[in-house]
Amino acid sequence: LEPFQVQALAETLHDIIHELGRDWDKVHPFVEMIVKSTTGNNKLKKEELLQIGDNMPDAVKVLCGVETRTYNKRNVQVGKELQKLCNFGKDRLYTFNVVFGTFDEDQSGELDKEEWKKLAQQLMLFPNAPTHTLELFFDIFDYDGGGTLSYIELSTALCVISIGTGTEKLEYIYDIYKTKSGGRFTMKTLNETLDMIKSIAFALGRNGNVVEDFRKAVVSRPEIELHGELNKSEFTWLASKVTSFVDMLAAGNYSSQNAGREVKKIKIKKLSEM
Repeated sequence: LEPFQVQALAETLHDIIHELGRDWDKVHPFVEMIVKSTTGNNKLKKEELLQIGDNMPDAVKVLCGVETRTYNKRNVQVGKELQKLCNFGKDRLYTFNVVFGTFDEDQSGELDKEEWKKLAQQLMLFPNAPTHTLELFFDIFDYDGGGTLSYIELSTALCVISIGTGTEKLEYIYDIYKTKSGGRFTMKTLNETLDMIKSIAFALGRNGNVVEDFRKAVVSRPEIELHGELNKSEFTWLASKVTSFVDMLAAGNYSSQNAGREVKKIKIKKLSEM
């Protein structure tokens, strides 16, 4: 790329990252580095761009909109094993919301591995799961290797794994992310939500790419841009139109075969709220 093309790329990335509500602070050093590489009228080669990306994995994660961690076969196998052992639905998820703080011994808003194991065992989330399996579950979703998982990371992962329809899971996810965002479910909140769901889906061996189908469906709605946020009925109603996304969330509990019935229920609910 010529220097002027790199500059145009930098400006475009700046605009897109902000438009998607992603973390510009993590991408900014990457952009600065590629611009500096063209100092003295030098061209930027593809190999150089890839090398800069390799040295800045956090920036690449933000650019991709999904964690780029490799989900090896062992991780996926653990995820599938936990789904078979899963013994909870939406009621236990809301119980998890209530009791999370009691297991967060240092009140950091996060659980370490020992706190997580105590919570999982006391709530009987995965009956008969060996301690080692619970530890592997923790490691799979500890993306940054920091040794802790936040409430939002754990609640989203447990929701996707849980037993229930896609709509039930979306309603739960909407509630926790809206609360996290101060009572508003904006486009920024939506993108944070979908990025998290996508990374969790891949970790569980599901097709996380269908998340992008739903993201496109939302962005294409003119009223979303007008109001700047989504209410719960809009969120679930739009999702119902992307059957592959809802089916992925349910992982067998919500089939395409009865998608039509679910859509009718959502439409009736939406009309009753108008």
